[in-house]
Amino acid sequence: MLAAVLMTLVLAAQPETPAVAGPLQASNIQRPYWVRKPYPAAVRAAHPKAAVAAGVTGRAVISCGVTVEGRLSNCMVVSETPEGMGFGEAALGLAAQYRMKPPEGGADLTGANVWVPVSFSNPPMSLNEVITCYQALSTGVLGQSNGLGIMRYRDISKRLLEPKAREAGVSPADLKTRLAEVMKRPPNDGGFPVRCGDLDYE
Repeated sequence: MLAAVLMTLVLAAQPETPAVAGPLQASNIQRPYWVRKPYPAAVRAAHPKAAVAAGVTGRAVISCGVTVEGRLSNCMVVSETPEGMGFGEAALGLAAQYRMKPPEGGADLTGANVWVPVSFSNPPMSLNEVITCYQALSTGVLGQSNGLGIMRYRDISKRLLEPKAREAGVSPADLKTRLAEVMKRPPNDGGFPVRCGDLDYE
């Protein structure tokens, strides 16, 4: 009896062992059939701002449960590349836009888990890219080669200059100065520079 009491006191005096998080649940849905996924424009909009400014693309994988309606729930980041740029959080923010086709026959999805890769390979254009496109598209060289198509892209880039400048913290006066300097450069020849074709998606 005395030994049992002493053992109880010893155990009570020991510090509690901290809980250790278990491993991520492996995907048990190997070939999900998506009836809805984020549109490319939504993925571009979710591209982390720091990564856009640095011109960095990336990828993330999230692990999610699946509801009976095929929606993703309780998602967590499995991996992100490169690390520390916010691609994992960006992928989590897109999770609500996925919807999976529920199994035929109304199978129970309780405990189902799926890993979802999200690629951030086409970030929004930076202010510098839009300025470069505007300069090139405003020149006679490109204008003569493509006619109305060039004029349309030039107008798009012109409309984007002020919003992009605000995002980058560039004042209207500084933007005007930067544009004046850029327009003094020799025009680019040989087609669209940088990613001017992406102006349609901005």
